[in-house]
Amino acid sequence: MRKYLNDGNLEYGDLEGFDPFNSKSFEDSAEHLFNLQLQSSLDLALFSKKAHVIQSPYHYFPATFFSGTSVYLSASPPEIEFRSSGTSSVNTAIHKVADISIYKQSLMKGFETAFPGIQAKQPVILALLPSYLERGGSSLVFMVKTWMDSFGAEGSNFFLNDFSALEKALTVNLNSDRPIILIGVTYALLDFFHEFPVRLAPETILIETGGMKGRKTEMLRQDVHSELKRQTGLKHISSEYGMTELLSQAYSHEDGLFTCPPWMRVEIRDLNDIHLSVPLGKTGRICIVDLANKWSCAFLATGDVGRLHSTGYFEVIGRADTSGSRGCSLMYSFS
Repeated sequence: MRKYLNDGNLEYGDLEGFDPFNSKSFEDSAEHLFNLQLQSSLDLALFSKKAHVIQSPYHYFPATFFSGTSVYLSASPPEIEFRSSGTSSVNTAIHKVADISIYKQSLMKGFETAFPGIQAKQPVILALLPSYLERGGSSLVFMVKTWMDSFGAEGSNFFLNDFSALEKALTVNLNSDRPIILIGVTYALLDFFHEFPVRLAPETILIETGGMKGRKTEMLRQDVHSELKRQTGLKHISSEYGMTELLSQAYSHEDGLFTCPPWMRVEIRDLNDIHLSVPLGKTGRICIVDLANKWSCAFLATGDVGRLHSTGYFEVIGRADTSGSRGCSLMYSFS
């Protein structure tokens, strides 16, 4: 008979010792973590039972598990709690983080995997994240603040709605010997460069994180990137794909093709049945294994639609019709 940690009975030493970053076989580690989490959560176990799912090697759980509550597997109080930008307490995702050092390792290692060597150059990091700064509990703000504290040069800063201050910071640092990382939500970046068409240095890393719910009309990612290239003079625009429910992120350097760090994997499943796979190149629901989520739920079926390529890269197309809008998937256009 299983003993569950969330009713005070589980011996959880095996989950405590699980290392998401040092696995020789992703599949073996994922299967092992799946079994540990199923044994540690009555909610996950009941979902599996009701869905009549064959538990080999693992399957996915709807990200709505995080809406208005949190899957939390540690006996200790959470060190921090992240919340998404939902329109009500019902659709606000909550992620209680038992060990913030895991998130810091994930976001630092993941960024180095995506942009090797940039941390050693101590770039100036400028962040245009108004919608995230205006609310508390943003995992994205925490991520960028960690970058700034860890390897950001003097002058790294957040910007709310003061476009003139950001324009000044860009202009000053374009003449320095430090590379620049500019990260921002899509609608704010487009608004800024529409008002201040700053031509950026070729080595500048510009990362868009997607738009925010309810902001104007959606655009295809390639159209967003074409507009940002036109405005900035850059040849490539990068993107970040992440969400409150995950402790890891995927990045794209160009063409909207994302790649994951070694401890994270994306699969595409049928839009109507997350237990059915779809062929490579076909559209379906994005499902994610994030081994860094060891204290919550590491196997998530998102509300995002995408496709997986034979190269291992994936692209994000939009939201499933039955899913509410979320910040990481909406694009923005001028009316």
